[in-house]
Amino acid sequence: MNKKKNTKSEFIKFRITKEEKEKLIKTAKSENESLSSYIQKKIQQEYPNPFQSLP
Repeated sequence: MNKKKNTKSEFIKFRITKEEKEKLIKTAKSENESLSSYIQKKIQQEYPNPFQSLP
């Protein structure tokens, strides 16, 4: 069976302060997650279906 692999190849950039980034990194590490996966998890918790509200 040929399963289509869902590779992540897109980027979203946003600006934060150095202190905010350090806090995010520290929190992600404390939860044994990468920064990217930590942010994705938090977004999904707050907005379970973020694309539903887009026009």
